[in-house]
Amino acid sequence: MTIVDEQEAEALATGDIVAGRYRVLRVLGRGATGTVYEAEHQWTQRRVALKVLRAELSKNERVVDRFLREAQVCAGLSHPALVAVLDMGQDEHDGLLYLAQELVEGKTLRALLDERSPRAEAEVVAVVDDIAGALAVVHAAGLVHRDVKPENIIVSIDASNGEVRAKLIDFGIAREVDRDSTQTRTQLGALLGTPRYMSPEQARATGEIDARSDQYSLAVVAYECLTGRTPHDGASTPLLLAAILTEPARPIDRRSSGISAGRSAAIMRALSSSPEARFATVRAFADAVRAPPRVPSGRVAALAFGATALVALLIGLRMHATPSAGAQRGADAAVLDAAIVGPAPDADDVATDVFNGDVAIDDDTPERGASPDRAQDADRARAMRRMNGRSSPVVEAGAPQPTGTTAPEDVVTARPALRPATFGDAGSWLRPAFVR
Repeated sequence: MTIVDEQEAEALATGDIVAGRYRVLRVLGRGATGTVYEAEHQWTQRRVALKVLRAELSKNERVVDRFLREAQVCAGLSHPALVAVLDMGQDEHDGLLYLAQELVEGKTLRALLDERSPRAEAEVVAVVDDIAGALAVVHAAGLVHRDVKPENIIVSIDASNGEVRAKLIDFGIAREVDRDSTQTRTQLGALLGTPRYMSPEQARATGEIDARSDQYSLAVVAYECLTGRTPHDGASTPLLLAAILTEPARPIDRRSSGISAGRSAAIMRALSSSPEARFATVRAFADAVRAPPRVPSGRVAALAFGATALVALLIGLRMHATPSAGAQRGADAAVLDAAIVGPAPDADDVATDVFNGDVAIDDDTPERGASPDRAQDADRARAMRRMNGRSSPVVEAGAPQPTGTTAPEDVVTARPALRPATFGDAGSWLRPAFVR
């Protein structure tokens, strides 16, 4: 757990030289075991982050072992999101242990949260992605960081393009997962880490933790960045630990309604009390957070159903307001028939119109002793009507009409071609054709 003592007297002052080659420039930060300075190498002028162990702790074997272990762990790992270890040693004059690391330009995530909280979703996704990449390398080496928190994440933002980069620091309490229990497990009752970001299994202080514990801690960091709060509340450390051990994480959508559903679900899964319910790896967790938000399948189905119903309604309204195609054709045919044939003639009126082989004839004429030529003309007229797509067969002259049916001459489905007509003796009743 990190303890910051603002009143602690600095072990080093600006201008002091450490190990004959690092000149102290300023204080970068303080921790439970030491102070981090910005320093410059006397020979190369390279600036470094110089972590110096507090003098009173240099005789504590346990603390010294962790300090050296951090150097060994970091020196054996390589990733863009991990701070590189450049040097380590002990000053021969005052006995101070130091660790020289890559100097990262930027601010801690904690400082950024103090400036503005919650943070933009895209920024949080970038931080989670970088830190997950670093932790994946740590876990592949058989290690658990055990102290993932905003104070141990350095964030730099490129002013030219807004690109966000994050680095994981402080491996002081990292440990191996598969070493013998007598060497690696934390002594029962010794709590190492920062309570607010501990997984339930880490809060039990049994030492039975693995890489999924770091996944939980990273999910707490993401949760805080997106909401400004952490998943559990407690007025004191014991109450906070009790909440972590006995209560599920508060749903993130109750803290903030603006987070996409996919990311909310990913974070809440990583915050599961049971390690088995979390993602298999921290990389899988980061991939789920980075994935573009999707509309839940239930909403997709609802939207599709609504769209279909709307289309059906519009079609129904259109059909109700517009006559059907068959009805429209029937209406057009009726007008055309009326225009071409005209009203039914009197008994003494007979008309034969010859349109260069197309004949329109009144079918009552054969009963009046029509000549064979006129009978042939009538046959040709019937045939031409069939070819022109009349919807009903031509009824023979004089044949009885079926009861309740429409006379065949009253239904036309295709408009006959009109040519200049040669009028017969009944041309007085034939009206000029009206073409729609």
